[in-house]
Amino acid sequence: MNKKELYLLRFGALQTMGMAVYHFFLPIQFGWSKHIPESAATISWALLMLNNSFSFNLFILSGFLMYFAFNRQRNTQTLLVLTAAVLAFWIFSAVYQIAVPMPLPERLEWIGMLLPAVAVLNAAILAVPTRVLWKLRKT
Repeated sequence: MNKKELYLLRFGALQTMGMAVYHFFLPIQFGWSKHIPESAATISWALLMLNNSFSFNLFILSGFLMYFAFNRQRNTQTLLVLTAAVLAFWIFSAVYQIAVPMPLPERLEWIGMLLPAVAVLNAAILAVPTRVLWKLRKT
């Protein structure tokens, strides 16, 4: 893996870690709790639990990817599996957001264009090292 491909891998891992951390604060940013009636306490809890579980899983996955991407003794197979998993996440995220756009108030419509673009960009960034790692696994 050359320096450019390693840089893309590390950058993609850092971007993914950033998205994981951001998602922990998403309910606060959008004020989720004020939009759910008090009578739906279980639904509110489940929504927050799903968001926090997603954020935690993405954080752990990107943390492992960063560990192996920054470690000088790289295990190609482990890096391939982690990179492919994160790539699959970004592809799913892009496809879902394009197919089912997030309903947003008019003042935040720009976010509805930015988030799918970020997902596509991160998928493209991670596609390069994934392809290289796929080729390296055979050696």
